Amino acid sequence: MADEKEEKNKEEGREPAKGGNKKIFVFSGAGLAALIAAAFLFATFAVPTVPEEGNAGTEGKEKEARKTEEEHPPLVYALPSIMVNIKGTNKKQILKVTLNLVCRTDKPEETTRLIDEKKVEIKNALNIMLTGKTREELEGSEEMSMLAVEIRDLLNKVIFPGSEGLIRKVLYDEFIIQ
Repeated sequence: MADEKEEKNKEEGREPAKGGNKKIFVFSGAGLAALIAAAFLFATFAVPTVPEEGNAGTEGKEKEARKTEEEHPPLVYALPSIMVNIKGTNKKQILKVTLNLVCRTDKPEETTRLIDEKKVEIKNALNIMLTGKTREELEGSEEMSMLAVEIRDLLNKVIFPGSEGLIRKVLYDEFIIQ
């Protein structure tokens, strides 16, 4: 059969097909090289690196932050516990959370007074946000960290609208799903 194809190709003036396997090998090698190059470029440019500890630029910033903390230690404000139903559980599961707000301020009495005055708005905003969360959004350390940032941003808008926001961290005192 192969001889018949070769004879037919010769009669029609075509050269017999040669090197089919060679082409596959060449293109496979080129594809593999491109994949390796892409992985190298991704690892080099897209993956963030951890700065070295002896870095002179970060050392000055760390000293400045420590000096600021010594002059004005952070204010830690404990909010009362909040209990909400978890979304999608037909009111069968409840989240109970108690939060501590870590604030950077040079006027702790004024900041405390402002937070006290806005307790109703704080509780309302937290109730609305937390009842919209599903169990999957509340489980796991990464999800809890993201939730703390989301709560911090929300409370900065509620308590300190139009300013930079004094709440730097939200810490969980209690986080229970029942």
